[in-house]
Amino acid sequence: GVAADNACHLFTILGTAGVGKSRLVEEFVKDLGGRAEVLRGRCLSYGQGITFWPVAEIVKGAAGLQDFDESEAVERKIVDRLAGDEYASAIANRLAQVIGVTSGSAPPEEAQWAVRRLLEILGAGNPVVVVFDDIHWAEPALLDLIDHVADSARDASIVLLCTARPEFLDTRAGWAGGKMNATSILLEPLSDAQSESLISNLLGATDLAEDVRARIVHAAEGNPLFVEQMLAMLIDDGLVRSVDGQWVATSDRLEVSVPPTIAALLSARLDRLDSEERDVIGRASVVGKVFYRGALLELSAESMGVRIDALLQALVRKDLIRPDRSTLPGEDAFRFRHILVLESAYGALPKDLRATLHERCADWLERAAGDHAEEQGEIIGYHLEQAFRYRQELGAVTDEHRAIAHRAAARLSSGGIRSFARSDFPSAINLLSRATALLPGDDPARIALLPDLASALEVAGRGGEADPVWAEAVDGARTLSDDRLLAHALVMRWRWRLAHAEEVEEASRDADWAMGIFEAAGDDRGLARAWLLRGHIAWQWKRQAAGEEEAVEHALEFARRAGDAYEEYGCFGALARTVVRGPTPAQAGIDRCTELLLRYNDQRAIEAHMCHALAHLHARLGAFEQARAFATRCRAFYRDTGQEGEFAFWGEIHGDIEMLAGDPAAAERFLREGYEGLDALGERNAALAALLARSICMQERWDDAEPYATLAASEAGSVFGPMGKGSLARVRAHQGRVDEAEVLAREAVALLEGTDFLTDRADVLTDAADVFVVAGRADEAADALALALTLYEQKGDIVTPPRIQAMLDGIRPTEGVH
Repeated sequence: GVAADNACHLFTILGTAGVGKSRLVEEFVKDLGGRAEVLRGRCLSYGQGITFWPVAEIVKGAAGLQDFDESEAVERKIVDRLAGDEYASAIANRLAQVIGVTSGSAPPEEAQWAVRRLLEILGAGNPVVVVFDDIHWAEPALLDLIDHVADSARDASIVLLCTARPEFLDTRAGWAGGKMNATSILLEPLSDAQSESLISNLLGATDLAEDVRARIVHAAEGNPLFVEQMLAMLIDDGLVRSVDGQWVATSDRLEVSVPPTIAALLSARLDRLDSEERDVIGRASVVGKVFYRGALLELSAESMGVRIDALLQALVRKDLIRPDRSTLPGEDAFRFRHILVLESAYGALPKDLRATLHERCADWLERAAGDHAEEQGEIIGYHLEQAFRYRQELGAVTDEHRAIAHRAAARLSSGGIRSFARSDFPSAINLLSRATALLPGDDPARIALLPDLASALEVAGRGGEADPVWAEAVDGARTLSDDRLLAHALVMRWRWRLAHAEEVEEASRDADWAMGIFEAAGDDRGLARAWLLRGHIAWQWKRQAAGEEEAVEHALEFARRAGDAYEEYGCFGALARTVVRGPTPAQAGIDRCTELLLRYNDQRAIEAHMCHALAHLHARLGAFEQARAFATRCRAFYRDTGQEGEFAFWGEIHGDIEMLAGDPAAAERFLREGYEGLDALGERNAALAALLARSICMQERWDDAEPYATLAASEAGSVFGPMGKGSLARVRAHQGRVDEAEVLAREAVALLEGTDFLTDRADVLTDAADVFVVAGRADEAADALALALTLYEQKGDIVTPPRIQAMLDGIRPTEGVH
């Protein structure tokens, strides 16, 4: 069906542990017989904060990647699978970031797009089946990614096959809801008859006593894993054996104890292993559901080394573990038959041994990864964290144990910073919270992490939780008398908490003080942050685009030096808006944005920002076809990544282009489409309302423009507020309410008078000129137009000045100002 439909289907199998979800998936995959490419990723039970681990496994499987491949090889192999797609380099770059082999920052929607495009390309030929195991352990960003692929994949045969426990729906109640090609099924426990049938299928014809069968069926409560493991235990104990291909009981009166639960059964079965087998499976459980032979050797007693292969094979024969695909060259991989087997083996280990083994596992992983240890940082951090926590529970924590906590915090916090950089804020909060919790309250390393944790909480909309974190960051730095930590805390807090005009001077003083501290310390990351705060103050509070542009250029340079992908990425949207609205001449803005577009040619989000600016600026130069192409390219990013709101809003680019091209009716169509698109999403956007009102005023439909102008004029804190007032002033003038119109026009001009938003100032001056003409104030109208003309020319606009000159000549036909 999927191949025939050439579409994406989401299929979710729900069921309790042991009910047969994995078995059903395995049988399905086996029945495919090579008719589809199968990719598989598993969510880790201990993977809180490790959002994209399943995606990494899927990408590695698709591209034939090995663990710890060099980043260049990773991107090259991914490109090879992308069949010449026009965005192959951008997709490979983003996927390399998602799986952790390169650093970078972009909106999460870009990661979703990259994964979706990979699967679309793979599924454009033969069908592709993507299995996500155990999504009840998945992070929200991964579930959003699966949702995006299910909703947006086109022209490809893709099956997204997910398994989850029923409690998954407690936190994701709307999963698959409303999707045309989505199905969820709940695997019910087996009936008694089905359990009897399963016993027969597993053992064949056997004289297994009926009372034993009945006790197994009763205790299993429909759980097929229980039935399988109970029969395996009978075989392990020699109570059932194979004779001529048939399983037979070894006694006419088989007496057997049937454990009451699956947990008790697995525990009993593991207890029956010989001591070395039990020891090996216990140590393997510390590594995880999938483990490598090398890791197990590291965790085992030296004397067991020569026996390790025989012991692993014995556990394979008993179907407690199975061989698995290895992505680490030279290493054999194995996986537990079921997560419940792992949990039972792990639960049998004493805490002191768990602590020792987790530490040794982390050490092995660091050595195995070598220069690539950062890619495994969250996993290494988890093992070190567990090692310390168990030591803590056992009491008598030593300096050696505290050193383990510091190592864990360093690994977890590094992962948290990377999650923050790729806008995976729930993961960042998880990892940074765990890192800070491992460190003493007065530890400088802990205080240094608090601004990042508070920022992640702010972005995630959890400002109330951020309040005490900000306070602790500032107070802790002061207690330590550490000016550098205090500078970071103050700068980052102001970037999130500057909300009132009366705070601007204090924020500016703190930014200047912090700048000196960072310069003395050679702290490039701090300098990037401080410059961005200065830029924010310049734009938002002082209405000086040139000030923000200068600040952001400095911030970009320092962020690059620091390797801070998040701060670097944050510069591009600000740069785009400043070159569009500020005093940078149009051609100079084009040159700068073109340079950045070429430099970041594999970053689609940055491309979108630069294309936004290039569209506006080319239109100012009369290059309308180029402008339209850049506008389309910009909006394509938001369409491709499923950002409906952004796609709708950036219709404003087309609106501006058509206004400059002299076609306000076409501008209105684009702006109305965007405005109504946002309205359908529950957002009434003042910016689009201001632009829409202006396009309608240009057609002299004054009453039609009134509601949009009124909405925009109410936004006093935005540059679009004065623009709305300007249009509303024209509406009132042409409705005969001239006195009211003059007040509005003067207010609009005054609100922008101290700013360097050249074209916005010029636009409201032309609005005022129209009002003054209607009011019979020709001289004031001419003065307003003359100033507007100067501002347009300062911007390097070659389209608008001739029109303004013609209007001015109509008022002062004999003076000809130019």
